[in-house]
Amino acid sequence: MDSLWYYTVGRTEQRGPVEESEFFSLIRSGQIAPTELVWTQGMPAWIPLQNHPMLRSLIPNEATLTSAAPAPDSRQQEIALPTFDGWLAFIGIASIIGGALLVLTCVGIPIGVLMIFAGSAALSAKNALSDPHPTPEQLAVGHAKLRTFFILTGVVLILKLFSFAVLFLNLSDALVAAFAEMSNPF
Repeated sequence: MDSLWYYTVGRTEQRGPVEESEFFSLIRSGQIAPTELVWTQGMPAWIPLQNHPMLRSLIPNEATLTSAAPAPDSRQQEIALPTFDGWLAFIGIASIIGGALLVLTCVGIPIGVLMIFAGSAALSAKNALSDPHPTPEQLAVGHAKLRTFFILTGVVLILKLFSFAVLFLNLSDALVAAFAEMSNPF
């Protein structure tokens, strides 16, 4: 009995099971692109058709494949990284709006400006990391923007804690004086 094979169309839509003889015919006729993912029982993970040592020879016009394709490795699998588009957009926009509101108070200008810059960094990171198969350059830019966001957010947090401590110390002196005055009305 032939093995049953599965393959993707557009690397997203899964097809199969297909008997091995029909699967080989689909490859030979070019109906399955070399970059599509394939899998059959016994394989640890889905891999691109062009990386499968046995199937690679069935691909028509193999010379058209890029010679830079990595050597086939049964342990190799393509991993799509999760994207955080929604969350990074939300955090970026919320930071920008919060920063703008703080700037409008005039008292919160330093913290507000830092929040606006942090929000812009989050949106830039979102744009750089929106591809589920990012290039090393996209990853480098995205991680640099995330680093900037986290540094600015940390500085904002430290400034808020410092402001709270100063406010608390000032209010505590005023509260002690008010309680002292209330306990001794004469």
